[in-house]
Amino acid sequence: MKNKLSTMVDRDSRVTDKSGNTGEFVKNGYNYEYRFNQYTIVNGEAVGKQTKEDVIRDRPIVFCGFVAYLIERWHWEDNDYLFDEYYIEQRNKYIFLHENDDDKFLRDLEQEFSQLHEQEEMLLIQKSQGIYDFLDDKQTTLLNFRIAEYINFVRDMAQEYTINADPSTSKGLSFCKDDNTPEIDSEILTKLEKVKLITQSPIKWIGAKNLCAYFVDRYFFNSNPNDLWKIGEKIFGVSHLRQAKDNYMNSKLGKPKQHSIIDEILPSNN
Repeated sequence: MKNKLSTMVDRDSRVTDKSGNTGEFVKNGYNYEYRFNQYTIVNGEAVGKQTKEDVIRDRPIVFCGFVAYLIERWHWEDNDYLFDEYYIEQRNKYIFLHENDDDKFLRDLEQEFSQLHEQEEMLLIQKSQGIYDFLDDKQTTLLNFRIAEYINFVRDMAQEYTINADPSTSKGLSFCKDDNTPEIDSEILTKLEKVKLITQSPIKWIGAKNLCAYFVDRYFFNSNPNDLWKIGEKIFGVSHLRQAKDNYMNSKLGKPKQHSIIDEILPSNN
């Protein structure tokens, strides 16, 4: 048995479990849920193969949630970007689910999500134990390592909200911005808001962390390097920006995957 993590969910990609059962994974629409469509190979043909609808109805989930998202994107090298994308996607789903709740105006849905996401994702990881029947020891170690990295990322996000929550209210975040903090041109802020990277009043970064690091690095390029990331945290409420830059600098591209969004916003001299 030797299945490739980078191709096992590709269309018509054949996989084999540790018991020698052969088949392919079937995804449930846009949900991150995969089931195993088992069949027998006779003279090179798949015999006993079920329809996608039957698999989704009859077969148990093999892996789901972040595990499925990760395997779909196993070839990605920028973990920080990958973690941000999944986290933001799930956060937006949570907000959409609750945006019409009667008590929404009393709650900070982003903060709620940050506190609940680890527990919910751990349940999905438990539901994904079937994937290990298709992996060798090395793949198991690699998968577990990246899962653990994401859980640590989620804990960091929850801690940021806890540390920076305004004690006078349950809504919003309160990052201390002093008189020495540089300002950002209002036109630039409007453009960032238009592409859904920030909210204003108060200013808060809601896009991928690596894009925040990229923006701060470019916009405040004349600032003291020792103060650069403190400026970003004070303005946008995002910590660990130095690490985010290190992550994308170590990728093949040397920039975040969506760097063009920032490049189009900032003047060429930034």
